[in-house]
Amino acid sequence: MELLMATAAEAADMLGVSCSSVYGLIAAKPLGSIKIGRSRRISVASIHNVAAERAGAELVEASRERSGESATP
Repeated sequence: MELLMATAAEAADMLGVSCSSVYGLIAAKPLGSIKIGRSRRISVASIHNVAAERAGAELVEASRERSGESATP
């Protein structure tokens, strides 16, 4: 069975960041989460989306650096 929800610690491991960073992403809304009692669970789909967005942004930035483009217009 595929995991649908993860704890903050599991999300942090998946993203390679700290738990504090995960809670910051929850507050900023990129990570979708729900409360179950006193616990918070993060959607694994939103973890994958954040990872893909960050990887895409890093690829774009690396491409700009190689081509000599400025990151700001």
